[in-house]
Amino acid sequence: MRLVISEGARLALAGTIVGMLGATLVARSLLQVTPNYAPAGIWVWLAAPLVLIGAIAVAGVLPARRALVVDPLTILRSGN
Repeated sequence: MRLVISEGARLALAGTIVGMLGATLVARSLLQVTPNYAPAGIWVWLAAPLVLIGAIAVAGVLPARRALVVDPLTILRSGN
């Protein structure tokens, strides 16, 4: 289970970094194009990655917990 969680966390961190860099570039370009554009507050920049990382953690943990409950021999014998 630790392997699944660490792999999901690594992907979440990489996606968050790339997404934050992309959002920063888009926000800066909007400031140049539209003079009345008001950038989002600091709470948005902090809350959005935390919510996404939380959702990714849940999406990684739930299937891993389900896989821990199943007996591997039963799956191998069923042929599915």
